[in-house]
Amino acid sequence: PEAAVRVGVVASGEADLASNLPPNLVSELPDTVRVESLEYPGLPYSLYLNEAYGVFADERVRQAFALGIDVDAAVEEIYFGQFPRAWSILGSTTPGYEPATEGTWAYDPEAAETLLDEAGWTERDGEGYRTKNGERLSVRWIAWTPVPDDRAALGNAIQSDLREVGVEVIREVLEPGAYNEQYGPKTFDLTDWGFSGVDADLLRSHLHTDGFQNASQVSDPAIDSLLEEAASTADVERRNELYRELQRWNTEYTAIVPLYSPALITAVNDSITGLSFDLYGRPLFYDVTVD
Repeated sequence: PEAAVRVGVVASGEADLASNLPPNLVSELPDTVRVESLEYPGLPYSLYLNEAYGVFADERVRQAFALGIDVDAAVEEIYFGQFPRAWSILGSTTPGYEPATEGTWAYDPEAAETLLDEAGWTERDGEGYRTKNGERLSVRWIAWTPVPDDRAALGNAIQSDLREVGVEVIREVLEPGAYNEQYGPKTFDLTDWGFSGVDADLLRSHLHTDGFQNASQVSDPAIDSLLEEAASTADVERRNELYRELQRWNTEYTAIVPLYSPALITAVNDSITGLSFDLYGRPLFYDVTVD
């Protein structure tokens, strides 16, 4: 049944549990229903800035782009407090997550303005966008159709925030064939996705020079070496430290801008005890009893 129906039958007591609920319906549940919102492991929903194509070749522009987005406000409003804002290129439930990344790039439009000035984008055109040598500071964001309403709203918020610091964001929602025509040769400024998985080795496909999902086009022998060592070592603590180092590196380098971590939301009536969840937040019923 549709999500609204599932919420309704749990709220009325006709059902004891419903899972995979959207954030906007959680407020309709009564206090007798427990809500479990469990973050997926893996890579949060993020923006991938293509450093080999246009203005994102300048690290200052990448940093300004990230600092110019009020991620906290947008995620809180759109996801009703059910999905956590992401700070790192790994979700917080992923082995090797680096908690020291939290708070490292809070919304700071003044700092964004300063960085863009330093990068030479000091003039403004008639629409208020920054320019340099007569060229507008504009980035093109390609997205794979269909775009869910929540992510469309998030995209609108990002466009609005960045306009305030003088950056034009043009979003193109493309059919798969048209998307791949641009993704293959990397003729775009940024794109977006999230990727679930319990192994931090997911970063290798996204940041290694030869990674098939390296939309940011990072090509750094030092980063390749970290990723290769992490994939090959049997020392778990060493492996996790390598992934923590990669996450700290991204907070300054800004190849990827993490936005939020999707979560699996489950509503459970108070008559249920013994419920547990797997690593992806899916309910496990082995020890469940119903009072």
